[in-house]
Amino acid sequence: KPVLNISKLRDSTARAAPIEDLNFKNDGKIMLLIAIVVMAYVLSLKEAFEKGSLKQKVYRNGSHSMSVSFFRQGITSLRRHVQSLAQFIRYLESIAQSLLTPQWMYVQ
Repeated sequence: KPVLNISKLRDSTARAAPIEDLNFKNDGKIMLLIAIVVMAYVLSLKEAFEKGSLKQKVYRNGSHSMSVSFFRQGITSLRRHVQSLAQFIRYLESIAQSLLTPQWMYVQ
């Protein structure tokens, strides 16, 4: 009976799989995967910039920085829109609609 080595299992699940481990041979699939990652990153930053950072961390020397990064704030907000594919598509359509709808400025 083989013995399960928990530490080896823990080490293998703790690290992120490099692209080579995914065994993508086609360059088109690799480029699609990278495009999906970039799109998720850009959408998360868009969400964070719309809401803005509220919490500031103040250090003893008087300097301050955000307590949570824009990416982390945005990805948390973006997860609400990715509950289902249909909901995510509606979210993307609303973004596209807001880009296509002209913003009237200085109208009298």
